[in-house]
Amino acid sequence: MAADVFVLTSGPEAREGLPMSLLEAAACRLPVVVTRGAGLDRMVSAAGGFLSEPDAGSLARALADAATSRRAGLAARAWAETHDKATWLARHQEVFADAVARSSMRTVGGGRWG
Repeated sequence: MAADVFVLTSGPEAREGLPMSLLEAAACRLPVVVTRGAGLDRMVSAAGGFLSEPDAGSLARALADAATSRRAGLAARAWAETHDKATWLARHQEVFADAVARSSMRTVGGGRWG
């Protein structure tokens, strides 16, 4: 079976972080539709996806738009390629190295963690 669109619906109480299912769908060039409130608005916009209000009418319109958008699938794939494990690991290492460098520069009263 093949899919034309990936849909992720979540209420405002669910903070998804970066759902692996979203990343996998984007990597497969599937346009993504996500309901607002899951904390994924910026991420979905960056991936060229579609945001929907959490009601049937809005979701139906977003699905129709996504199903006819080849460009959204290509944008999703491009976004997914910037979120592979090696890229994320390198970014995290940079953040931690920067934090260590900054903390080693700060001393108060002879202590390291001032």
